Amino acid sequence: MRILILPSREGGHISSLHTWLRDDDLDTPAPEVVIVKDSDIRQRALEALKLAGGIEKVVGRGDKVFLKPNLVDGAPFETGEVVQLEVMEVLVQEAFRAEAFEVTIGEVPTYRKQTKTVKAYDDLAKKLDAKFLELNRLPFVTVKVENPVFFKKVRLSKPFLDSDVFINVPTLKTHCQYGVTIAVKNMYGLIPPQDRRFYHMLGRVEEAILDLYQARKAT
Repeated sequence: MRILILPSREGGHISSLHTWLRDDDLDTPAPEVVIVKDSDIRQRALEALKLAGGIEKVVGRGDKVFLKPNLVDGAPFETGEVVQLEVMEVLVQEAFRAEAFEVTIGEVPTYRKQTKTVKAYDDLAKKLDAKFLELNRLPFVTVKVENPVFFKKVRLSKPFLDSDVFINVPTLKTHCQYGVTIAVKNMYGLIPPQDRRFYHMLGRVEEAILDLYQARKAT
C-alpha cells in the first residue's frame, strides 16, 4: 500500500489522502508517504505519483482500475469536501498511460440530484473514455470477512470487487461522531446506503470500516 498526501488548493492545509491497493500487494510491509506542495493541482498530483514510484507500480497492461473519490453529496469543489477534479484527471490519464484496460470512477452518492460537481465528474469520465458510476444503481455482493473485528459479512459494490486495482482517493475529514476519520471512511461509498445507516445506528462505524477493508479479496 502506498499513501500520497496532497495539500489543498490554498496550499496551507492538507486536504487529500490517496491510497492504492492491488490484489497481490496485500503483504507490503510498510506504506510510503509522499507530501507535495504546489499551487498547480495537476503538477502536484503528478509529482506525488512520481515520488511514490509511478502509477506503474500498481497498474499494468490490461488491468481494470477502480478509482474511489470522496464525492458524497457533490458539494462545490471550493468547500474541500470533494476530491478536486484535476487530481482525478491525472489519475485516470496515468492509469491509461500504464495501459489499463478500463478505468472506473465510482461512488455510492448521498446527493438526491446531480450537482455541478457531479456533472463535472461525469463529463471528465466521458472525455477520457473512463466510466463514472453511481454505485447505488448497480449490484452489491455479500462478502465473507476473514478474521472479522465485528461483522462476519459485509456487502460491497460489484464493480469495485471486479476490479484488479483499487485506488482510494478521499479527502481528509472530521466526523461529528468519531472526531476524525482522516481518509478511511471513504470505503463507506462502496456499500449500500441502508448499510451505512445500520452501522451508524449500531455505533460500530470503526469496526465496520476495519471489516470492509478486510473484505477486499482478489477477483
